[in-house]
Amino acid sequence: MLTDAELHQLFEKLQLPEVGRARVPFIRDNPPSRAVRTNKASGKTRYAGIKMPFVVEAEAVSTEYAAIVEWDHDEETLEYYSQPQALKIAYLGPDRVRRITTQTTPDYLRITRSGIAFVECKREEQLERLAKEQPGRYQRDHDGRWRSPPSVVAAAEFGCLFEIRSSAANNWTLIENLELLKDFTIGEPAEVDGSQPPPHAVAREEACGTAWREGANQA
Repeated sequence: MLTDAELHQLFEKLQLPEVGRARVPFIRDNPPSRAVRTNKASGKTRYAGIKMPFVVEAEAVSTEYAAIVEWDHDEETLEYYSQPQALKIAYLGPDRVRRITTQTTPDYLRITRSGIAFVECKREEQLERLAKEQPGRYQRDHDGRWRSPPSVVAAAEFGCLFEIRSSAANNWTLIENLELLKDFTIGEPAEVDGSQPPPHAVAREEACGTAWREGANQA
């Protein structure tokens, strides 16, 4: 994980505005804004990664889990946090007249070497349906990439990007190989110096653990 000095250096490189310099540390230092949801179409998964010192929850294997496995092993991603604070967005309804204002909670905040992005993960077929039901919110570019213009505007306020990751981007051969070889890529165990883990790591792990236990009790 980044040190405070490294994070500040990244902020300077990206020329992040003050609101972004406040929001990103807040997300890093606090538990997820809400518990990961689960339903008949998805099952909550807990991932113990290499880059993050705490368990990160994923809502579904085909969307969020696939994303964080790739991020955990690529060279671009530095950190990733589930369920960051909501963004306020506004867009035109299907009739192109009524203006809809709502809040949306991204699935992740992803900090990379070249930028900071809020990420929403969805199944390709779900995005195709949403593009018809909410054309002002979900759109496909000419190059085939999914976008959410109102979410892009909301994220830009913090100097961040907003990305939609479709399940169509999944490379299951790669993901399975990454999981298989994970133990070999970790390397030798780090020496323990007796120091306490970062407070935000403890807070997030306790929050995720509590949410997991509550979900198990309800099952």
